[in-house]
Amino acid sequence: MEHKRIFIPILHREDIEPCALKEVCAGLEEEGVPYLLKQIKHENQNDSFTPLQVKVVIEDDKMMVYHEKIVSGEPYITEKKGNERLLGKNAARLVKGLPLTFVGEHERSFSN
Repeated sequence: MEHKRIFIPILHREDIEPCALKEVCAGLEEEGVPYLLKQIKHENQNDSFTPLQVKVVIEDDKMMVYHEKIVSGEPYITEKKGNERLLGKNAARLVKGLPLTFVGEHERSFSN
């Protein structure tokens, strides 16, 4: 019997800053969702989905979360540099069926 591995693939190019990768991974870890880093050479990675149906793609200045059920090929979430951990958390929350977190949301909840 063949077992499929359960994780979110994080697809990235060789020139991506290690700090950015570390932050995306930290966001996934905070939510308890496993991941696998995979270096890519070209953009088209349609076969990279796992049973979790979500993948993260990190390019030069943007990061995207794709869901297998969005057939148009458009990303479900797009973030700019600086929001790496948030992107990881939201990718995990998408898998878990939890509400997404947005920039500044955490700070607002403590200012009341």
